[in-house]
Amino acid sequence: MIDFTKFFSAAHARDGRPGPPPYPWQAELAHRLATATPPRAIVAPTGGGKTATIDALIWALAHQSGRSALLRTVGVRTVWAIDRRILVDEVHDHVSGLALRLADAAAEPADALHEIALALQSLTGDGSPPLVATRWRGGVSVDRRSWHPFQPEVITSTVAQVGSRLLFRGYGVGRRSLSVQAALTGVDTTICLDEAHLVEPFRETVEAIAAERGREQVALPPLNVITLTATPGVMLEPAQVATITDADRPLLGTRLTGTKTATLAEPPTQRDSDRRAALLEAIKGHLEAGAGTVACVVNSVRTAIDLHGVITSRLPDVARMILIGPQRPADRARLLRAHRDVLFDRAVPSKPLVIVATQTFEVGLDADVEALVTQSASASALVQRLGRLNRAGTRAGAATIVRDTESWLYAEQEPATWAWLRSLERADGTIDVSVNALAKAPGRPPAATIRRAPALTAEVVDRLVQTEPRPATLDDPDVDAFLRGAQAEPAADVMVAWRQDLRDEESDAAAYREALLRLAPPQPDELVTLSIGRARALLAALKAAPGQRAKLGAKVLDEPDVEGASGETGLPNVTPDRSFGYVVLRGDEHLECAHSGPDEPLRPGDVVVLPSWVGGYADGALAHASAAPVADVGQDRLAASSKNHGSPPFWRLGPAALDMLSPSPRRRILAAAARATSDAASSEERATATAKVATLLAGALDREPADLGLAEAVLDVRRVTAAVELFAGDEPDGLDSEEGDDDEPAEAFAVSDHHEHVPGHVFVLVVRRRREADELRSTSSSPPTLETHARAVAARAAGYAKRGELPELIADTLVLAARAHDHGKSDPRMQAFFRGGSVGLGDIDLAKSTFGTADLSADRAARAAAGLPRDLRHEVESVAILQRALATDGVDGLPPGLDHELLLHLVGTHHGLGRPVPRLPHGGAASREYLARAAGVAGTGSGDGVGAWSDGEWLERFLTVTGRYGPWGSAYLGALLVLADRTVSGEGA
Repeated sequence: MIDFTKFFSAAHARDGRPGPPPYPWQAELAHRLATATPPRAIVAPTGGGKTATIDALIWALAHQSGRSALLRTVGVRTVWAIDRRILVDEVHDHVSGLALRLADAAAEPADALHEIALALQSLTGDGSPPLVATRWRGGVSVDRRSWHPFQPEVITSTVAQVGSRLLFRGYGVGRRSLSVQAALTGVDTTICLDEAHLVEPFRETVEAIAAERGREQVALPPLNVITLTATPGVMLEPAQVATITDADRPLLGTRLTGTKTATLAEPPTQRDSDRRAALLEAIKGHLEAGAGTVACVVNSVRTAIDLHGVITSRLPDVARMILIGPQRPADRARLLRAHRDVLFDRAVPSKPLVIVATQTFEVGLDADVEALVTQSASASALVQRLGRLNRAGTRAGAATIVRDTESWLYAEQEPATWAWLRSLERADGTIDVSVNALAKAPGRPPAATIRRAPALTAEVVDRLVQTEPRPATLDDPDVDAFLRGAQAEPAADVMVAWRQDLRDEESDAAAYREALLRLAPPQPDELVTLSIGRARALLAALKAAPGQRAKLGAKVLDEPDVEGASGETGLPNVTPDRSFGYVVLRGDEHLECAHSGPDEPLRPGDVVVLPSWVGGYADGALAHASAAPVADVGQDRLAASSKNHGSPPFWRLGPAALDMLSPSPRRRILAAAARATSDAASSEERATATAKVATLLAGALDREPADLGLAEAVLDVRRVTAAVELFAGDEPDGLDSEEGDDDEPAEAFAVSDHHEHVPGHVFVLVVRRRREADELRSTSSSPPTLETHARAVAARAAGYAKRGELPELIADTLVLAARAHDHGKSDPRMQAFFRGGSVGLGDIDLAKSTFGTADLSADRAARAAAGLPRDLRHEVESVAILQRALATDGVDGLPPGLDHELLLHLVGTHHGLGRPVPRLPHGGAASREYLARAAGVAGTGSGDGVGAWSDGEWLERFLTVTGRYGPWGSAYLGALLVLADRTVSGEGA
């Protein structure tokens, strides 16, 4: 297997040219990760290449792929956590490129990375990709390929996302997956905390969990924590730290010694206008001095947006861009793509470029600018910002530091930092701010008072592991305190998207929106991430009269641009000027909201979908005062389904998409679309017309239908009859006779005046593909029998147990739980439900319904006809059946010495419910005794579903298993069954 130097160079090759070699410290780190205990910390200067730690971890994992899972020192999952949302996206782009490179190498034996790719694939053993790149966001489902517990994966995440998952409260994670996400985050995982000095309380929490994991009775792959920073705040033994060496200094060379000078400037007052004017004057001064790139880093979002607007009006001859946290990734990517060669490759711009940014510019972004203007801040923040000035050290860099005493984030440190900078001024008024000079400068102010996380006591953990139902609000621990510190303000993120096709004037608008957002859910690149406090303020501002929106500006924008900066803040009273409807997506829930005040029903991880016409976003950034319609960035291209990354895409065929086409193909596509959605057409005619839309669209865009993923496009008209219609279009002035088809007369494409004035109707093409668990399943797919499904899940679980090298008795327990997990589905009422309402004599027990999960009306009708009680969980009956089977020798090949508490616990919680107790069923037809027999397990069920509450047995078992195997260990063992069940179901078995 190739060494790390060759791996790094091949992985970073561009345009057929090999990439640069790694720095010596990076190669030494990779070797250490592959052969010894990982360091606790990596300390490298700004520009020293800390992000290469990801490459080192992947290479080390490949080298350890032949080891026992228990002996690997790096996890199959790497979580790269950073307290800057914009940098999560940047690192994700890096990992995505590496994942694609390895996937190509796996298919090409001559590729230098081929052996590495095959080694990574061997960890799953089922042909899965060598590496999966995942970005954790609330409300956006994770890649289903990461359902395999041994899938090599690099996850980029904010601290809130990884921390909430680790603590069983994943923001935006469905209630059934909370324990699974905690398990996958806390077992066989390496968490890298980038810029760890920013999140000291979270470091304490993660290390406490890692220590707790070490006390588990059953050995499972560990949780490792590596902190990365240029400004360490914790003293460690030298052997615990990886850092640059003497061999690196000549190679880093000018990055450490390159010329950088700074001057200080104080505005006449600290009024907003004076501070903004001082920043503008400093920018103009650097431009007049000949700087081709000037970055201006400010301390709040509002200052950035206001300054960007001033530059737009007063410096018309410069190119400009804005980089802030509340920004859609699609807009950010567009800006970075337009200026990438100047920002990252130091190309000479055609005209001067001014970048206005917030704290997002401080860390991770490998930009290199000729001049820097920054507001004063803490010493560590300024060192980070100055690291982007003359980053490569190949040209002189000049900076201006403008005093800002109004930022509460730096209030504790700014005075001492300003005094320190004054002490460094030379006779000419300049300060040497090169990397080496700042590292050696005397009197540097200490870091801010470090917030401490509260103790993660056994009592706290006992409550956290209760995921469904969760403890009462007053007893549910405040997760944010363990991420931000005991004194931190509560804060959590929601996502906001703007959609042009959310119509709200017709009686069926709610059904339309629900169907549309299920078929075409918001994608990561159209989501703006906001704190709950900021999101509520934005909604209030959009409702307010124009003159009052400024009152809410501070609540929306006047904050530092760091994760967790805003929580539940009060809002001033405003006079409503307008109301509007919007949608909140919360897991599988779809909440229709009519905005009427500041107290919005928002929770961490929610996705808020606003109609475009309400405004609130302009010029590539959040803009609370803007009333202009917001551009919809999602309907002019293909999008990968957020339910299954890597699956064929869907196309939201809205106005922006069809505007790209010439009139004739547009008319033909709309004519076919009208027929595909016509109630008068038969299902066969609708399917034919839908396929024709795909073919016509492919031809109009000069693409093969297969390239678009639309060759077998289908439209589930039965489920979304009211939802999927033609969007508003121009009334045709007659079909082009040379382009039209004989079977498409003009009247087939008649768009009424009503539709013409209702913007945003959309036609969604979804792709016929293999149905997956908990997704749509069509009536044409034969449901698996209980026997087939149980044996398939057992085989999958056995494979997981073998790869994880579980002790024999634990492995046997897991496999038996898989064999018996669904026996409660033999209840005659559930079998009748699966068949649409009735069951025939001699019918074989099914594991899934015959009508699929797509048709909610069929679901309701079948439930009523079968008499299925509400909240009747088959897991509860499965536990009771297995207990009786064990008591009556009803289990074939029963291994001796099984852990019965673990066995029943795994069966009872395999859908993530009943942790710690299940819900009580009610209503429906009367229960009766029945026999369940499948996969060598036979026992009787009562059908009453109440056995779980006798003598508190269920709760006692939950506490026993959690205490015996540990909170994360027991969750991991449960996750192996959950993931075996989900993956097998996803394959149709």
